[in-house]
Amino acid sequence: MSNIEQGISFAKAETLENILVALNTSTQELFANNHLKSNEELLEEINKYIDLAQNDNKRLELIYKILKSINEEL
Repeated sequence: MSNIEQGISFAKAETLENILVALNTSTQELFANNHLKSNEELLEEINKYIDLAQNDNKRLELIYKILKSINEEL
C-alpha cells in the first residue's frame, strides 16, 4: 500500500476496487481534491476549535501539546 501512496508502483484495477470497498467510498471521492483548503480557511477552522475549547483546560492543553509537538518536529 505504501508503494502505491509513494508512487513507486501502481494499483491494479482489482486492487483499487478492493480499496474503494474497504473505505466505503467512490473513485471520485478517493481522487477528489476539493478537501484542500486555503491557509485562511485552515486558520479559521483551527481558531474555531480553539474557541470551542477555551473553557476546557484539558482540551486547551491537548491542543497546545499537539501544536508544540508539530512545531518542534519542523
